Amino acid sequence: MNTRATFKTEGIVLKALNYGDSDLIVTFHTRHFGKLTAIAKGARKSRKRFVNVLEPFCCSSLLFYRKQRDQLAWLESCSRIHEYPEIRKSLNRTLLASYLIDLVDHFSAEEKADPESFELLQTFLSLIEEGDTSERLLRFFEIRHLKLSGYAPALDRCILCNSPLDSRQRYVFSIAQGGLHCRSCSSKTTASDALPISLGTIKTLQLGREIETGKMKRILFSGQTARESKSLLSLFIGHILGKELKSLKVLDEIQSMGV
Repeated sequence: MNTRATFKTEGIVLKALNYGDSDLIVTFHTRHFGKLTAIAKGARKSRKRFVNVLEPFCCSSLLFYRKQRDQLAWLESCSRIHEYPEIRKSLNRTLLASYLIDLVDHFSAEEKADPESFELLQTFLSLIEEGDTSERLLRFFEIRHLKLSGYAPALDRCILCNSPLDSRQRYVFSIAQGGLHCRSCSSKTTASDALPISLGTIKTLQLGREIETGKMKRILFSGQTARESKSLLSLFIGHILGKELKSLKVLDEIQSMGV
């Protein structure tokens, strides 16, 4: 006899795809199950069960079931927790939030519990909702998400000679190796992917990775730090994923137009 197990968790919508005449296949980033893909029967025609809860970055309490663990989950109900209305009113905020959920989607594993990653995404969506659309917010989300995903760049030492960070040294960052090379070591190598990076940017990224989110605005984020950290993190993430995320490309294009 077939039995079905029912589960409850919180989830943030990463994406939704039309399926059949009236259904949606929705991918969530959940608190207790990591990335979860579920089918919402009749969602495109429903006027009660799934109204305004399956839009990207909407956070809801989910009730879902499945008959077997390796089968697609079936969404039974959704109760909205956060809709983030201010994000939806602004093109810039929408693009920022879209990049965050795209990044999480590409790094998250199906049904691998990751409550810290869920909390990180929820917290930074709330910051965007409150009006923080800074370069600092993006870079600090990236560096924190890389750490939680197991891809934290090595910023505390030279990865070749293992010497700790030294204020008297100059450094480059190797995209392929994911860490710093001191001047002495970099002069002996021919790494074509090495990016010069100032000590100030290194220390800012270290601090942004660990500081309480409520104190992030206290960190000085200079123009040089903005340029260097964007190049480093975007290229490093692209190297890990093997491609540039379309959401980041769109965000950069729109921001360059001053929209």
